[in-house]
Amino acid sequence: MFNASNFKRATVAEKVVDYIKELIVKEKISPKEKLPSEREMSEKLNISRNTVREAYKILSTLGYVEIKHGLGVFVSSETKSINQWAASFFMKSDQILELFDIRMLLESQSVKWASEFATKSQINTLQEHVQHSFKLFKNMDIKQSAPLLAKADQEFHILLAEFSGNSILHRIMLNLIDMLNEIHKETIEIPGRLYKSIQEHEKIVESVKKKEIDSAEKEMLRHLESVREDIIININKERKNTL
Repeated sequence: MFNASNFKRATVAEKVVDYIKELIVKEKISPKEKLPSEREMSEKLNISRNTVREAYKILSTLGYVEIKHGLGVFVSSETKSINQWAASFFMKSDQILELFDIRMLLESQSVKWASEFATKSQINTLQEHVQHSFKLFKNMDIKQSAPLLAKADQEFHILLAEFSGNSILHRIMLNLIDMLNEIHKETIEIPGRLYKSIQEHEKIVESVKKKEIDSAEKEMLRHLESVREDIIININKERKNTL
């Protein structure tokens, strides 16, 4: 069931989280089932025990597993209700806009801290991520690249939260992943939005690289406001079409 082919030693905990969460969501692991120990999972996936430990903690925070000290890690019996809640959370468009208000608060601070504390290696990672997104857009058919670009967009914001150096902020952003997926569904349908986001990400990274804290914050707020405005326009068009 657990396959190491998707992992390398440098894989970050979030990717392990996505992998295990997918197994849970697809019911390849049953509710209340015990997961392999940290040692066993690290051997199965060929990653470090510390990475597994962090992934289990994140999954616990998200509500997908329960960590029972002395007994092990078990799939939560409430997983289905979590997924149902995440799927139904954005039934109303105004809730999408409310999430942007929260994102602006969190991510404006996230990028400020990243500008201050990110290492050269982390900044290189951000630059490489942006360049990879540009290549995806230019070298693939838009229908094929759109889901990959939406995922890359999500990863970009998670990376900034990670590189902020604040573990609590990072975990809060991870908790918003399922909610952000709903926004990505909206943005994929907006012509030109994905490429515009990559360009805006590039400007954010340039400010982070130069340690220009105020500029980085402005670029992040400009980016989120730009996405928000495009979504509002798209929502209004959909409303007119249903009248």
